[in-house]
Amino acid sequence: MLGLKLMRIKSRLTQEQLAEKLNISVKQIRNYEQGINEPRLTTLKEMAKFFDCTIEELL
Repeated sequence: MLGLKLMRIKSRLTQEQLAEKLNISVKQIRNYEQGINEPRLTTLKEMAKFFDCTIEELL
């Protein structure tokens, strides 16, 4: 999920800060950004709401 990483960096957040804000683990953020795992739809919706973007932009 390159889009997630780009949004996070654009927002000047570390993986740790984003994980805390979304109430998920840092490991999950890392795995999403590296393409190891895909987030659930509910998590994608929360991320899109947090970054004020579409789900497609995160993917």
